[in-house]
Amino acid sequence: MGAGGDPARSALRGLRPALAGVGLAVAVGLLALGGADGDTLAAGERTNSAAGLPAGLASWHALPAQKDERGQPLSRQPRALAWNGRDLFVADRAAVILRYLLSGENDELVLVNHWEMPEARNGNPAALCWDPTDAAGFGAGTLLIGETHYGRISRYDADGELLDQFGRAGNAPGELSRIQGVEVTPAGDILVVETYAHTERVQVFDANGVWLKRWGGPGAEPGRFNRPRAVKLSPAGEVMIADSANHRVQVFDLEGELLRVLTPPELRYPFDLAFDGAGRLHIVELTGSRVLRLEADGAVTSACAPGAGVGRLAQPWGVEVTTEGLVFVADTGNDRLVWFRLDDEPATGEGDAR
Repeated sequence: MGAGGDPARSALRGLRPALAGVGLAVAVGLLALGGADGDTLAAGERTNSAAGLPAGLASWHALPAQKDERGQPLSRQPRALAWNGRDLFVADRAAVILRYLLSGENDELVLVNHWEMPEARNGNPAALCWDPTDAAGFGAGTLLIGETHYGRISRYDADGELLDQFGRAGNAPGELSRIQGVEVTPAGDILVVETYAHTERVQVFDANGVWLKRWGGPGAEPGRFNRPRAVKLSPAGEVMIADSANHRVQVFDLEGELLRVLTPPELRYPFDLAFDGAGRLHIVELTGSRVLRLEADGAVTSACAPGAGVGRLAQPWGVEVTTEGLVFVADTGNDRLVWFRLDDEPATGEGDAR
């Protein structure tokens, strides 16, 4: 799937999902904010001081599911997150992709734009990844979306224009089934995690969708997976896999060689992974409804607990972390996006370059 002369790719470049331009009536906590793309969305359960917050939190912000101008749901149940150093992208159960800008003081979010996926009858995407490279020839900075139920990876620009697609549904090498996680290496290769029937594997493609390798398979032995849910590249270039139903994180090199297995105490269904600027791994648990932060020395910091209030999560699916430690969580069971700082992080309100 090279960049030049492909009529299918040329046709894709001419497709643009309809960017919703309607006004939003965003329900934020008990406060209704009328607005549209470009409005600041930072009210609701937001707290700016440590007073009254659960132990371990320095700030807390929550944004419930958004509604359109008629009061109908525009987005619901966020499922996947991607951070590019300035913007946060959110994929939800309604097959809507929302782009927020982290802007100003007090960690405010501004809704920049949003669009609907062209196809969602078979199911909704559950994997996002920002690609900072230009390996595919579309310019540095594109969004990869794992279309879980369609067996393909779609590449968009930040404004919602569909640039490219690759993949077909199936279980054979190079085919894709139930995509759960997507990541990009510095060279532009694409790592895809799948969990379905007898796949339970990692596959690697080049930037143009050419299949390179695979590893894994179903099982509980080291190097095998039971419902792998996310893939993240560490600052050292290691491949981290959230092996959810085996309650562990497995660490590989880029060739698929197992390096080690992480099993923090009482880890329960790790569902997504993210690193901060200090190289600390953050793990969001599905059933534990917590965020765990692993320090370089092996110490573990736990934030949040099951529930629906401040400092509480319900079956969260996704996590992203800025360089300076602002944590975003797709609080799926509570139908909201939350973001917070742990009490040892400075509140600068600035983005970071990645």
